Amino acid sequence: MIPKEQVSPMLLIDNTAIDKTQLPQLGATITGTATTVTIDDIITAEGQRIPNSTNSQKEFKIGYVLLTQQGGSVADYVTAIEP
Repeated sequence: MIPKEQVSPMLLIDNTAIDKTQLPQLGATITGTATTVTIDDIITAEGQRIPNSTNSQKEFKIGYVLLTQQGGSVADYVTAIEP
């Protein structure tokens, strides 16, 4: 969505013992070697993005599906809805 010049460096915590397929867990703590990664490092590893930021999609439509238990109400799951 933005040009590479606007992408800030990121922190990568490297630990080969971590299962990369596991979903994040609230409150989990990990250890590892901290490394700063730049967008140029990512481009070197993965290649240039296609399409680039100039030609990439900028507007998206998003839909949500909320499943409830039978007889349940959306109010049981949603505390505040803003228009």
